[in-house]
Amino acid sequence: MRAEYEKRLAERQAEHDRCARIERRLGYVRLVLALVIVVVGWMGWVSHACSPAWTALPLLAFAAVVVRNHLVTEARIRAGRAADYYRDGLARIEGVWSGPMGRRFEDLSHLYAADIDLFGERSLFQMLCRARTRTGERVLATWLCERAEPDVARARQVAVAELRDHLDLREDLSVMGEALEELLEPDPLRAWARGDATPALDATRRIAFVLPLVSIAGLVLWAYWPYGVFVALAAMGVQSLFAFAHRKKVRAIRESVEHVGADLDLIIALFRRLQSEQFEAPILKEMLEGAGEPVGDLRTLKRTIERIEARGNVFFAPIAALLLWTSRHAFAVEAWRADHGVALARWLDVAGEFEAFSSIATYSAEQPDDPFPEFVEEGPLFDAEELGHPLLAASDCVRNSVRLASDDPLLLISGSNMSGKSTLLRAIGVATVMASMGAPVRAKSLRLSPLQVGASIVSRDSIRDGTSRFYAEITRLRDIVASAQREPTLYLLDEVFMGTNSHDRRIGAAALMRGLVAAGAIGLVTTHDLALTEIDGATNKHFSDQMEKGTMHFDHTLREGVVTHSNALELMRSVGLDV
Repeated sequence: MRAEYEKRLAERQAEHDRCARIERRLGYVRLVLALVIVVVGWMGWVSHACSPAWTALPLLAFAAVVVRNHLVTEARIRAGRAADYYRDGLARIEGVWSGPMGRRFEDLSHLYAADIDLFGERSLFQMLCRARTRTGERVLATWLCERAEPDVARARQVAVAELRDHLDLREDLSVMGEALEELLEPDPLRAWARGDATPALDATRRIAFVLPLVSIAGLVLWAYWPYGVFVALAAMGVQSLFAFAHRKKVRAIRESVEHVGADLDLIIALFRRLQSEQFEAPILKEMLEGAGEPVGDLRTLKRTIERIEARGNVFFAPIAALLLWTSRHAFAVEAWRADHGVALARWLDVAGEFEAFSSIATYSAEQPDDPFPEFVEEGPLFDAEELGHPLLAASDCVRNSVRLASDDPLLLISGSNMSGKSTLLRAIGVATVMASMGAPVRAKSLRLSPLQVGASIVSRDSIRDGTSRFYAEITRLRDIVASAQREPTLYLLDEVFMGTNSHDRRIGAAALMRGLVAAGAIGLVTTHDLALTEIDGATNKHFSDQMEKGTMHFDHTLREGVVTHSNALELMRSVGLDV
């Protein structure tokens, strides 16, 4: 994929530079034509050296150049966006990414989101998300936070596998239209679509259509019959009363769609592009077939809204008043919402779901060595070979194999500071989450049963809520235990009960782990307290380190047994503490 990205980047950048050169030349041509228009106009209209009709020729040429310049500018912008798309893709392959961080989806009460870095800077969401709309972001965040059943995850895998080969489609979506300059915020549009349309509009619409016809007929009649003016004035008076009576309703409709136009441009462009593809994945076909044919209906709404906006033209305003223009088209918008509002909300959902699929497919294409996991019915099971963390660069990522099952449900990981315990917990959590959302995982292979992740890795106190770090931790652990009692759960606990004394910590930790095992959960617990390694039924593994010439070295490799030494004092001394 790197070679293809580099090839396309060079092509799009060359196209961008070519269009920029043409733009400069057309600028010179416009300047020359403007001078020609002035000279010919003076000769035709002032000095009468030629017919004034000759002015039309340079004017037509100038108009043609303006149109050509507009097309070239659009091509340059499109090529520039495409070049940026491949430039960003190459950066992602190197482990450097930018984009939405999804902070608005952060929820400290969620069972694992904060603990495995789902959202925020250098988060899993930022790594994955290629969505250009808020709906797409929301769908992706939901998939990250809510476990899908194996059948759903398998169906998503098929869709991702198909989309990862559609590079042209992903490029087109990334450069699509000016509406994509800003992220689409669909909430107002969705609320409008799902709102109740004004009832009983049919009779009102018919009256609004007939009254202008009567007024116009009266004006025409006036030319042939002196009393026609009274007919026209009477009709316009009734029309004015009608407009006054419905002014609040019309204003409310007009204001509700003032900022909808750009959103509609994006949805129309998206569906037009999607419907030009032939998908084989059942879930993609079902999405598009369920959406129907939205492009024509959306264009109708777009044109109607544009006609409402035309009332702002000062030259058209008198004619608009005579034709009851704003009222008629406002009622047409309400009629459209009554017929298609529910469908529009669904179209927004389909657009967001497709963007979420495209985001995962982009990751799959850029990380071809990451396989799709295999779901098994028997469980609980998490069996990963050469598992790594996708947020780490390949040069920094040390892979370890981990197996958790009903016959080996608890891994107790001891080890020194910074040796890799927390990273392993996060890697397991991320792999499970990505598996359940239908994404490939950073491992040589992964077999797992349906598992709900519960993690206590980062416990935060809260001044606002009046909770201590210890209270936040025990609250999370309570939620994890409750999850284990409801459904198969994979728990990931880092330095459990660190906020209390060693006596209480040992008793509490032992009871907690026995309870989780009894509930049928599987998981890992890391600890510095080697007394916890004596808990019955736990398999002990550890990470180790070496101190060489005052510098700590880690190989981040998981080993059998309990760690035999601590590096805490050495680390204190290495930073200058006198201990």
